Amino acid sequence: MFPDLILAESEEGIKGYLKKTDKDSITSSSRTLPLYLQDGQTKIAELTLKTK
Repeated sequence: MFPDLILAESEEGIKGYLKKTDKDSITSSSRTLPLYLQDGQTKIAELTLKTK
């Protein structure tokens, strides 16, 4: 079974995927999420979340 993945791009222009479970578990103290290859396991970058 593969995780649900969401296409995203880091500030550095690296395209990868966020795991839906990571996105759903965002808290006010976590400001970055890992970006993965399409396999959902190989971490390639970090996505920094911006606050409004």
